[in-house]
Amino acid sequence: MEPPVRRLTAEKCGAWAIIGALAVYFLWAALLILQNPGLQYDEALLVLGSVHMRHSVGEIPLPHDPDTWFCPFKRCLPLMTVRYVGI
Repeated sequence: MEPPVRRLTAEKCGAWAIIGALAVYFLWAALLILQNPGLQYDEALLVLGSVHMRHSVGEIPLPHDPDTWFCPFKRCLPLMTVRYVGI
């Protein structure tokens, strides 16, 4: 008498594909978390003007380049965040 041959059915293949996809997803997620995400280097400088606009109507009081803020209708808007951002 011959032993029964085990065959992968479509349901089993689909289940293994889902398990494999989830394993790859969680592996990539863990690798991204290990990279310590968050603000890096000059990224905080890029949001400085928009955060100031959210909380104040005037020009930013910190030192900045001249003529980089435009103030129509008593509300100041930054024209340029910083002169140069780079590593």
